[in-house]
Formats: sequence, structure tokens, C-alpha cells
Amino acid sequence: MFQQNPRHTGLSQFIGPSTPILKWRFNTGGAVVSSPTVAFGTVYVGSTDGFLYALNREGHLKWKFATGGPIVSSPAISSQGVIYVGSSDHNLYAINRDGSLRWKFTAIGPVFSAPTIGGDGTIYFGTVYFSDELGGFPLYAVRPDGNLEWAIGIGYGEIDDSPAIAPDGTIYVGTDDPPGAPCSACLIALSPGGVMKWTSFTGFVSASPSVGSDGTVYVGTRFVFAFRSDGSQMWNFTVNCCEGFGGPAIGPDGTIYAGGDRGLYALRPDGTLNWTFPVNGLLSPAIGSDGVLYFGSFDGIVYAVHPDGTLFWKFATGGLMRSPPAIDSDGTIYVGSNDGNLYAVD
Repeated sequence: MFQQNPRHTGLSQFIGPSTPILKWRFNTGGAVVSSPTVAFGTVYVGSTDGFLYALNREGHLKWKFATGGPIVSSPAISSQGVIYVGSSDHNLYAINRDGSLRWKFTAIGPVFSAPTIGGDGTIYFGTVYFSDELGGFPLYAVRPDGNLEWAIGIGYGEIDDSPAIAPDGTIYVGTDDPPGAPCSACLIALSPGGVMKWTSFTGFVSASPSVGSDGTVYVGTRFVFAFRSDGSQMWNFTVNCCEGFGGPAIGPDGTIYAGGDRGLYALRPDGTLNWTFPVNGLLSPAIGSDGVLYFGSFDGIVYAVHPDGTLFWKFATGGLMRSPPAIDSDGTIYVGSNDGNLYAVD
């Protein structure tokens, strides 16, 4: 799923390529702004042309599924192989591995929020339309059979980021509430049953939170915040982040990686700066099991950076990138570009 797992750490169990060689590229009918997802030997990626594409590892089309609008969020794959993807047509789709429709759930507005799958199979996502009935922008919990478990209005700002789920089942989501709203931009914690546990003011949240193995929650705004599971703040670090930068990722040694005005920031678990890597607008990195960071940028380049902050390699695509790469078990990296292509770098 988006950023690899429900905690959204970005950490893969696989190692990426040591030399960037173009294996293939597949052209869709629109920009590829959603992160690809790899499961069962198949690469799944959405496009703004409204199709979800399923490709084999050689880059050949297996099938494509038409939704009613552009797809800008990443698909999520259940352990049974069901593919969940949101669309601008207000629907969350559940698609079988053969490309047939399993069910669809209609939300109140466009689904830009990448779905997150909980341990019991429940699918969580938000939308960007206000619900008068719920008194806020809805966060949905949908059962694997397509029926609604619960929905709650969590704020007065659009939910276009992906919820993160802690090991204890707590759900974390950020809001971009306007000034004067009850929360005015917050990190919100909810129980698995949809009951609000706490809120904490952070400022405008434009990317998904991440959860460490010890339950610490990290969220990016103009600052990177670290919160304990009870909502108390541990620290914050100024990165002057802005809308369009990805959420934090967490390395195998606990280092927190986040985008900001100086590029990629590497922060120690105590909130102090380790290093920065200059880049023009980066997305959340995918992290190999060896700690190497892979990320796309607004300059159209995929970067690989060592855990010490030195450049490993870089690879140019034909357009700016808006989503993290995915790492396959054979070491191939898949990344989408605004030029309409999905790239396989081996």
C-alpha cells in the first residue's frame, strides 16, 4: 500500500538496484501521480486517465480497469489479493486479481486519500467533500465485503492524505482545517471503532503521518512533529515544509526522513538533525532494507541516497514526480511520472 505498510514507514523488506538501468516504461493515457503497488508478481498503478493498470514484471499489460474519474491515490492490496483504489468519481473500488469488479463504495466526494488496510481487513480512507450529516470531512471505515463499518467527520479540512495505523490499532490522520475552524489543522487519533481519542494542533497537514515501531507518531507541516501515543508532543523540528512534499518515512535504524526547503532532512529519533540532501521538491522516500533511500523529485529525477546522506545514483525521467517509488522483491524500482509513464528501473 502507500508507503509500504499501514504504519506508512516507507520501509521495504527488499533492496533496490545498485545501478540505474531502464528495464522498461509503460505509457498510460494520463499523468501517473499515484504510487505504484506491487503484489503477487503484478504491478498496479493508477493514472489520471481514470484507469487502474495491472502489469507483469516485463511491463506487459495484463488488464486495465476503468473508473469514472482520474486516479491520484495509490492502490492497496489485501492479503487475499483484492485491489482497493479510490477515484475522483467519489468511489472506492474493490477489484479482483483478474480485473473484475468485486464491489464499489460511494463516498460523499472524490477519493484522493490512498486506502489503508487494517489488520482485520478494514479499509480506511477520507474524502475532500464536507458532510453536513457528519459535521466534518468524513473518514470512512469499510469492511472487506464493501459495507460501511463507520464514518466520522473529523474536521473542517479536506482529507486527501492516507491514514496511518499504529500497532495497537490507533488510526492517525491529519487535517488542513482553515483558520478559525475548531481544530484549525490538527493530527487526530481515533480508536479502531471510530472514537476520537485526542487531537493535537500541528498546523496545515498536507501529507500522511507515519508511526514508529515504538508507537511514536511523526507528521510533517512546516515542522516535523513527534508525538507520543497519548498525544503529548516529544519534539518538533523546523523544515519549512509546504504542500506537495511527502510525509515522513522511517529508516531501519529509526532515522526520520522528511522533505523541506533544503531538500531531504534526516533526523535522529531525538529530533536533532543528522544531515540534509539538496533536491528540488522531493516526495516521501521508499527505503530499502539496507537503508538506501529512493525518491522522485519535481525536477524529474529519481535519486538513490546512502543512509549517510551521500548520493548513490540518479536516473532521469521525462516529467516531475508526485509519488514515492515501490521496490519489488527482485530489486526493481517502479515509479510514475507526470509524463504519463510508469518506469521500471533495474
